[in-house]
Amino acid sequence: MPEREVVDFRDVPDIQDFSEPMPPGVYRCRVIAPKAEVSKASGQPMYTLELMVTDGQYYGRRLWHRKVITQKTAPFVKADLKALGIPVPQHPVHADVLARQVASRAVDKEVLARVTVEEFDGVPRNRVVSLQPAPAVPKQEPQEEYGPPPWEYGEGEP
Repeated sequence: MPEREVVDFRDVPDIQDFSEPMPPGVYRCRVIAPKAEVSKASGQPMYTLELMVTDGQYYGRRLWHRKVITQKTAPFVKADLKALGIPVPQHPVHADVLARQVASRAVDKEVLARVTVEEFDGVPRNRVVSLQPAPAVPKQEPQEEYGPPPWEYGEGEP
């Protein structure tokens, strides 16, 4: 039987208050839970992307980006596909198939989300207006503490 864990809350910091929306702006995010769904309002196929802010003051906050897929919304869906690095279909495609493809290919993609604040049922909420491709984060080379490895020494060097 596993040992029972004891949890001490005396030094545990309070979590950030998520009741207030984030200010309008552009936030670097990662797609953590993409889903293919059907819109309750229209009955049309759609995708929902759950995004997590990955840097800055609002690290860890969640945003949701929903897009119904129709011919009318095709320019916005195309922009999302490009932002996510998902190939844009070069032939007609069924909307439900595309929603499933987005859901299967979007997980862990990094994007920039342009966010506004809008009222929904009298409560201010964040709304993702658009997605943009996120620039790559430059990798930092590890610092050499002890000089180059021995195989990089020249002839006659220690």
